Amino acid sequence: MPYLEQGSTLPKFRYDAPYAAQQSITELYRSQPAVMVFLSNFGHPITRAVVKDYLSTLDSLQGCSLACVVHSRHESVAHALQGRELPFTMICDADGELYRHFEIPQETSPLRYSSLRAAAILHKAKKEGYSPKGQPQQLPLTLVVDTDGTILFAHYGRSLTDLPENCAAISELAAQAAAARPQAEEAAEEPVEEPQAEEPAESLQPDDAPPRPESIVPEQEQAPAAPSAPPAEGAADKYKTEQFTLESFFQQGSQDRE
Repeated sequence: MPYLEQGSTLPKFRYDAPYAAQQSITELYRSQPAVMVFLSNFGHPITRAVVKDYLSTLDSLQGCSLACVVHSRHESVAHALQGRELPFTMICDADGELYRHFEIPQETSPLRYSSLRAAAILHKAKKEGYSPKGQPQQLPLTLVVDTDGTILFAHYGRSLTDLPENCAAISELAAQAAAARPQAEEAAEEPVEEPQAEEPAESLQPDDAPPRPESIVPEQEQAPAAPSAPPAEGAADKYKTEQFTLESFFQQGSQDRE
């Protein structure tokens, strides 16, 4: 499947949540647009930091639902949560089928996947014992999906933290994508009226005839620039899920590692 882009349709699929298997993706966006953020595995330092930021700003989430996709087994995530529920949807894709199907790239060079925020998060995690062991890093993907499954916005992250930083940014992104939707539809459906020449009045001389109106052509929407090509297949796309309690999102250092 090619890269997802604005106007394409999200394929229908079933997924495993931490405490429930074979959930329908259509329930996520049935009543309101949904924002989907594809992350690395649930124990990755970047994933932990992003989920912590989403949890701490959840009151700002308005006008949309939120789903985080993680490259982890749902049993591992359920064990890490210790029976507690997250206040947003967690989609578990242990085999990475969605990541491959949507061609979400991985990157091995820190110079290409890093950012100031990512470098700070990984530096702190390494001090606490985290070791990437040379494995490729999973880049993120952010989608805004309309209630009919149409993708209103798609962004393949160029760094590990190239994604909405909190729920306020998520809500703003969803609102902007939804606001642009009807304008695009109206521009596409509005017929272009052909100008008609006016017959000059008898009292007008040929030199005084009114000018012929110019044809009005609606401005075409500019297609988003295509992201760089993903890495070749065969790159490692699995990570060991580190276990930790939900309190670790709010309290530094309270991690229960495997």
